[in-house]
Amino acid sequence: MVHKTRSTNPIKVFFTSSSKAIARKPQFYEALIHTIVEQNAVITYDGIHEAIEYLGAGKRNLSVQEWAQIYSNIVKAITASELVIIENSIPSFGTGFATAKALETKKPTLLILRAPGIETFSKGLASGIKHPLLTKVIINTEQEAHNAIKTFIKKQQTTKTNKSVHLRLSDLELAGLKKLSVQTGISVNTLIRKAIAQLIQE
Repeated sequence: MVHKTRSTNPIKVFFTSSSKAIARKPQFYEALIHTIVEQNAVITYDGIHEAIEYLGAGKRNLSVQEWAQIYSNIVKAITASELVIIENSIPSFGTGFATAKALETKKPTLLILRAPGIETFSKGLASGIKHPLLTKVIINTEQEAHNAIKTFIKKQQTTKTNKSVHLRLSDLELAGLKKLSVQTGISVNTLIRKAIAQLIQE
């Protein structure tokens, strides 16, 4: 299940947590999904509801083929995403792997950790990772998790907007670029970037 927003140009988000944490409070994770989608975002892979369905069916031991499919889905979804959000109140190999994969593919990543004394303190692999693209937030309440997600997505959306440039071209200019693109096999966007880079170097 991929959760979509009705807004145009949504930001793509990969969101996950450990199956043990999801089993304890499925409604909390469903609420977090709702908060993410409300921020004009689309979730690239719904591992939360997948885990809920497996747990609800009493399916705790998956086959090698099922794990292979889950692994493939996660890697594809992280690669396709623009942001990664990981709720890590109960650490697992899965959340550690997702964090490492997100940073390997240069995705801005939010890691939500629980404060000491609030259920389980996150001392897993993910909590030990340091990276310029990694934002760690320690929460005391569930509402703080929602607030952290809103703040993180808003910041990344602002960064995305600031990096966008809308270039107005005449019909003649656009036709010339498209013709050159066909002749060279280079995309229009790449041709424009190369021309700008050449001007900067001059």
